[in-house]
Amino acid sequence: AIDEALSDVRSGKAFSIPASLQDTHYGGAKKLNRGEGYKYSHNYPNHYVEQQFLPDELKDKVYYEFGDNKQEQAALLYRKKLLDSLK
Repeated sequence: AIDEALSDVRSGKAFSIPASLQDTHYGGAKKLNRGEGYKYSHNYPNHYVEQQFLPDELKDKVYYEFGDNKQEQAALLYRKKLLDSLK
């Protein structure tokens, strides 16, 4: 995943960070709408909430693929349960 992300950056796919994730710890950040709309995951059931972390241009890009081993397959199953609970 990291190699693919680095490849995207090196090929010019470096875009602005979504405003909801931008730093809010300086004067003037509020005027620039920094941090607006951010959802703190730990305030939600199972400490998970759907929100966009990638720039709009990459929002549907998938970098991480679960591997074919016990640990990652367990993580994949847990993720599926989390997403099903949101429906």
